[in-house]
Amino acid sequence: MRRACVPCERTTECYSIANDQFITFLRNKGLTDTVSNFTPENCEAFAKYLAAAGLKPNSTNVKLSALSSLAAFAMKAVAAQGANTKLERGLVGGL
Repeated sequence: MRRACVPCERTTECYSIANDQFITFLRNKGLTDTVSNFTPENCEAFAKYLAAAGLKPNSTNVKLSALSSLAAFAMKAVAAQGANTKLERGLVGGL
């Protein structure tokens, strides 16, 4: 019998850290953590911010990949649940 796929705790932790860092980045720019601010421009600015903070390109890519995965999950959850637009953990599908 195959076991259900369960996300690795480390992966979940990395996704949570990337999400929290992006939300902090948005708030530091005076923006809210809504889907309307999850734009290519803000993601690119976040990547530049991480690089300026000394993160290596692979580490930045991991964070952007985590955000991409969370966004895809959130879009599916929003479509299934209605008009929830918050990016914060716990507000969309129990992230």
